[in-house]
Amino acid sequence: MKKKIIFQKKEFFGGGIILYHGKKLLLQKVDNRDFWEDFGGRTDRKDKSILETSFREAKEESNGILNEEFLKQQIQKNKSKCYYILNDNKYFIHMIYVTRKTKEELNSSLFGSKECHDGINRKVEWVSKNGELKLHPRIKL
Repeated sequence: MKKKIIFQKKEFFGGGIILYHGKKLLLQKVDNRDFWEDFGGRTDRKDKSILETSFREAKEESNGILNEEFLKQQIQKNKSKCYYILNDNKYFIHMIYVTRKTKEELNSSLFGSKECHDGINRKVEWVSKNGELKLHPRIKL
């Protein structure tokens, strides 16, 4: 069950992670949907912070690849290039910069074609951030 979490004086009911390098974003596209989305979802009652929500959801939706330890390492290595998107739509996005080497290591085949947590068929790819990229309505970059 989702709960309200306050972060920097704003209310959030969900959060996620987007990794990026240059103009490339690591996103997922669920079968039967015509938009790309972050690795994220709703807050749970057990979540103590919106960051915890984002890390938990990223781990679930990436089949454990984008786990909290890995994400925190990326943030620590690239602090000045990581930032939050705090839109007024009650959805939190943590933008995490990765190096070119890390980007290359995180290739599509690593994630598989199915999210195991919920059994959802999807694909994961590095896509170009441009005006033609159709994103989930909750993502306002």
